[in-house]
Amino acid sequence: MRITIITAHPDDAEIFCAGTILAWSSLGAEITLIIMSDGRRGGKVAHKNLVNERSVEAKKAAAMLGIKLIELGLEDGRLSDVEMPYKLVRTHLNEFMPDLVVTHAPKDYHEDHRKTSRFTSAVVNFNFPVLFMEPIMGVGVLPTHYVDISKFQDQKEKAIMVHKTQDPLRFVASSRLQAQFRAAQQGYDGYAEAFIFEPIYPFADIRNLLPPSINPKAVTDRNSR
Repeated sequence: MRITIITAHPDDAEIFCAGTILAWSSLGAEITLIIMSDGRRGGKVAHKNLVNERSVEAKKAAAMLGIKLIELGLEDGRLSDVEMPYKLVRTHLNEFMPDLVVTHAPKDYHEDHRKTSRFTSAVVNFNFPVLFMEPIMGVGVLPTHYVDISKFQDQKEKAIMVHKTQDPLRFVASSRLQAQFRAAQQGYDGYAEAFIFEPIYPFADIRNLLPPSINPKAVTDRNSR
């Protein structure tokens, strides 16, 4: 199985779907992460130094997750104003031929995330199925698929912590709470990542492309208690 993930910033994949990445990797999937921007506005360090530091962090995190990394280096915070690299990303997709493309949700809180989502849907067209990551705390979306990441939560948090320039403890805390909540929605004491899939011809069902979800709770007869 081959997966392409397209995110706006150097730490997005770790925060939003590192658990699922690790679950895919454990199943033998080949994963490529494409990062659109250089992350220059995501910290208090001078822009030039921050770009270099965030690139180092991204490479280290990708190595921890066992995935290939492609950094496009567009200007952070101005993805709406630049000429998006349709040809470059389309070439990657045509050569790599992923079974699934993953990106930000169309209604994400961050404009760079929304722009990346629109760009990904446009460049993919109807050639590959697209799965959307839910935003921080899941605001504004209704998940359609859940992945059990309980075995990988610790590794996910370690990958987030690689991004030292971003005050990563805040993202560890929020992503942990969100993963606990998504698992609790299914009556499970563990961790889960949620996604949104909108069926579009010719891709109506992608369950066989996802790592295992949480098993449903057994049905019980409450009257017998």
